[in-house]
Order: sequence, then structure tokens, then C-alpha cells
Amino acid sequence: MGGDTFTEAKFTEATFTEAKFTEAMLTRPPVRGRDVEAALEHFAIVSYAVPPERVRPHVDPAFDLDCFAGPHGEPLVWVSMVAV
Repeated sequence: MGGDTFTEAKFTEATFTEAKFTEAMLTRPPVRGRDVEAALEHFAIVSYAVPPERVRPHVDPAFDLDCFAGPHGEPLVWVSMVAV
């Protein structure tokens, strides 16, 4: 893998086969404040990697954009939408 430490360390086959979910992880916590519960039977999550300057005008300046290096080293951010 050419020394990609993140990929080699985090995404080995053993990581996925050893994952165990406890009852506490699968139990929904009690509802507090504003909360929404929905049954999603048919939905899609679509994500795009876009330049941060396209996203910045739509995000409050109090929030940092979480950038990652694109295929050519350029900074990109993920923008996702859910269609239900």
C-alpha cells in the first residue's frame, strides 16, 4: 500500500471482523429536548468532495471546515445530503 499508515492501521480486515456491538451501543438513549425519530426504509446518502471555497459561504464562520487532501493534493471538504 505504499506506506499509507492510516489505511494499513485502521482498515485491516481484522478491524471489521473483530467489531463487537454491545446492547448499550444498540439501545437508543432516552429522548431529551429536541429530538427526531424516523423509520428510514428507503433512503440514499449522496456525498461530494468539493473545494472549501464553494462551501464556506454557506457555513457559519464559527465552524471550521474539515478539509482533506484530494487526489491531486488540493484541499477538499465532504458535502452530503440525504434523500428520503
